[in-house]
Amino acid sequence: MARARRDLLLRAHRFRLRREDLEDCYSQATLELITRALRGATWASIYRAGIRAISEIVRDNPLAQDYVGWGDPGPGRWVTIYATVAPTPHVFIVVAGLRLDTSHAGTDVGPNRAEGGPRWRLFGHIPTWAHWSVRHPPGL
Repeated sequence: MARARRDLLLRAHRFRLRREDLEDCYSQATLELITRALRGATWASIYRAGIRAISEIVRDNPLAQDYVGWGDPGPGRWVTIYATVAPTPHVFIVVAGLRLDTSHAGTDVGPNRAEGGPRWRLFGHIPTWAHWSVRHPPGL
């Protein structure tokens, strides 16, 4: 569902932010939705499915470096956050063996290697270009 609506939502809000900032907001919204679902949240309707308005996400969106000390230390059983501040701030999440991460066209492997932006990938390895702070949501 998240991937199916990604391009439509990014196009609809392209006047608000730069493309890479919109992709960060979209990733944050997806992370929040997954976290709420893992905690057992249910929604009365599919509409918005608990995702906040983009204006709220832009206003309250934690930066990648904010996740370096977020949650509990170490990998989680099902959900793990990897965050770094150097050489550039970056964060991604692994959920049940799938990695939700961003990349630029040509920096990925597999069938999506020519595409840029956030997407799910099989969790084969952790990128080695940074020293990662490994964290997990409390209780997960």
